[in-house]
Amino acid sequence: GPGMDGIVRGLQAGDRFVARISYLAKGPEGDDLPADRKLADSHRFRILEVLEPSYPELGDEFAARVGKFESLEDLRKSLRESFRERFEKEAREQLETQARKELVERNEVDPPRYMVANIAIGILGAVEDTPGDEEQQKATSEIAFRLAESRAREYLVLRGIALAEGIEVSGEDIEKARREGESDASVRDRIRNARALELVTSAARIEEVPIEADRSADGEQDAGWEWILVEGDSDSGPGEG
Repeated sequence: GPGMDGIVRGLQAGDRFVARISYLAKGPEGDDLPADRKLADSHRFRILEVLEPSYPELGDEFAARVGKFESLEDLRKSLRESFRERFEKEAREQLETQARKELVERNEVDPPRYMVANIAIGILGAVEDTPGDEEQQKATSEIAFRLAESRAREYLVLRGIALAEGIEVSGEDIEKARREGESDASVRDRIRNARALELVTSAARIEEVPIEADRSADGEQDAGWEWILVEGDSDSGPGEG
């Protein structure tokens, strides 16, 4: 758990220590308040064994074994390309998600209720039936309708952009992108709106925001608690881990 890596780092087999869990109380600015910490019971630990990682020798033989590559350099090139494609895909998806959110929030469009209802029915139909009382089902329905309203507004905004920009969809495009049972009008709208979104993202001003450094010494997520060292110990006793 959080804090334990820092405690055991550098210890050897046979070493003992006492540690306990500290529940972190937070101040109004998110700062820790040590004076208000609630401490759990102490536990005694003994290091039974220290294991060291074993890594294979990197070479052409390793590359051939893991991916049938002719050389280690081929494997490295493949990994770099794979990482690049994944990064670009995730960055594009993140940009599109943010663009959709901004379009909905900045354009006051009141979608027809029948459109919202149809989308909500589709959302609810895709949700598996799960046990729940009437109140839970009502809450699920409300969430579906809020999501449906957002999707309807997004559709109308993108459609307006597509029409204003004169984005056209050919019959060949429709046939290539058609899904089973989908009408020409549905395919046309889907392609047109996707191109409108692409137009928006291509013109977007992207601002890079630095990632906040992890405050945890071990690089772990803040779980609201951590192990803290009480003392080194040479005696065994109850609660030894």
